[in-house]
Amino acid sequence: MYRAWGVETGKTYVEAETQEDVWKMLLIKFPTYTKFKDKRGQVRASAIYPEALKITKLN
Repeated sequence: MYRAWGVETGKTYVEAETQEDVWKMLLIKFPTYTKFKDKRGQVRASAIYPEALKITKLN
């Protein structure tokens, strides 16, 4: 089991069996994103989360 939780509040946002499932569920829960250009001028997208998230493996 993996858990995505907020660094500032300690709130659990998503729990799933695999790390890939956690990322998929986060994309569904927070579908908004912002576009930006990287150093090479390529357009990239970054998801907007309410706070910094950390993904940890549960024992």
